Amino acid sequence: MKLNTVTIAIIFVLTFASLSGGAEAETIRKRKKDTKSPKASKTPRKKGKACKKVKSYKASKESPLDAEGSRLDGIIEALVKCQDFSSYCQDDFMVAREWFLDVANHPTDLPKDDDEYKNYMTERLILALTFSANCKDGCTLPNNWLSAKDHCKWTGVRCFDTSQQIATLNFTRNGLSGEFTFFGMKSLLWISTDGNNLSGTFTVAGASNSLIILSLSGNKLSGFVGGKILTNLVSLFLDDNEFKDDFIITEENFPTSIKGLLLNRNKLSGFVGGKILTNLVNLHLEENEFKDDFIITAENFPTSINILWLYGNKLTGFVGGKILTNLQTLFLEGNEFKDDFIITEENFPTSIKRLDLYGNTLTGFVGGKILTNLQTLFLADNEFKDDFIITEENFPTSIKRLYLSGNKLSGFVGLKILENLEDLFLDGNEFKDDFIITEENFPTSIKRLYLSGNSDLTSVNADAGMVSQLRDLELFGIEGITVTEELCNRRPGLTIYPDTACA
Repeated sequence: MKLNTVTIAIIFVLTFASLSGGAEAETIRKRKKDTKSPKASKTPRKKGKACKKVKSYKASKESPLDAEGSRLDGIIEALVKCQDFSSYCQDDFMVAREWFLDVANHPTDLPKDDDEYKNYMTERLILALTFSANCKDGCTLPNNWLSAKDHCKWTGVRCFDTSQQIATLNFTRNGLSGEFTFFGMKSLLWISTDGNNLSGTFTVAGASNSLIILSLSGNKLSGFVGGKILTNLVSLFLDDNEFKDDFIITEENFPTSIKGLLLNRNKLSGFVGGKILTNLVNLHLEENEFKDDFIITAENFPTSINILWLYGNKLTGFVGGKILTNLQTLFLEGNEFKDDFIITEENFPTSIKRLDLYGNTLTGFVGGKILTNLQTLFLADNEFKDDFIITEENFPTSIKRLYLSGNKLSGFVGLKILENLEDLFLDGNEFKDDFIITEENFPTSIKRLYLSGNSDLTSVNADAGMVSQLRDLELFGIEGITVTEELCNRRPGLTIYPDTACA
């Protein structure tokens, strides 16, 4: 399949969006039962038997290779010479070689220019090597693979529309297995092996300076080697694998160009050497095995980090975060923070705009005044009870969105000091009887107020002038709730849910 520049741009937009949320996996057609595939490529290696690795290769000088076969053999020799085959099995290599040297396995309309021919056939050889090593039992690569067709038409392979160079490779959920050796391609931008059974170490054998996205999610990988030569890599997806203990960043294995690194859903308990990732912006460490204090040091974390994901671990503290001077979003939900959550100048940078703490067992929030850029604060699903008290020492006036859902609150005090507050979530608490909005406790900046699920509330009362900016008032799940006539009839632009509250 050929790609134009617009299609490629769309692919990148969708892929970068997936840094914050998963994308739908591509549906792959299964191999037809009546179609033969190369026998050797489907033969599994005996368990426990180490394979002999490729050390070198010399093109054959003897017959029966004809002129074209000799030309192809020279391409094999050149690839082995310029890329590292030390992790690739000799048996798989010989299977791919046998297929590649058969002229009948290639299109008849090959590029005429010598350089274009060599590049085209080198990429075709790399695809054959991948198939031979990783398409074993359970592989579902479709029947058009290793056919005589132009490989740009093979399922999962996309080429540029202005050339026959491969632009993207999509092996998502194709049943690939074993250790994967990545051979560099001249113009490859993106490769995905998501949702396969790849195991052991992912080895980068050759430079691919064009590669921007490498997605290895949902396998059984435990190592990543040689990545330094991917000098323009921007996003590396290693989530949902079997990395454990310390994840160690070294200059040999990771390029400094990485901006997004996904390591969530592994079994990690440490992150070491990350300082060398000087361009890292987005770091996913959620749903691992970090516990106790999460300690930020200058050696292990670059100051470039903008978003840090740590939810779903067993953390009880966050130490040294001041050095993350560019941090804007910090996800700490679903950990084991309890009692007072204390903000100090040593542990939290003032740059934070969003702080997620829901799903812990907090009863207090202390020292937040220093977070002078904080706009969104999640404190939902904790153990706050009775009055929620806002003070100038603990809450910055910059807050626009405050989430307090799912606690045991029955009142709040001092909310007026949050002069920029627009969204207030108080749903699922224990407010009862009249909910009265007063000048002392309520900022006029409020646009959306959520009170659903406070089943003991009977009414909401406020002078229309007190809530001049209010646009949405949500009261679902409160039987018999009523809203004062001042709000129902005299506050233009206000929507009340459900509208029966004004009946």
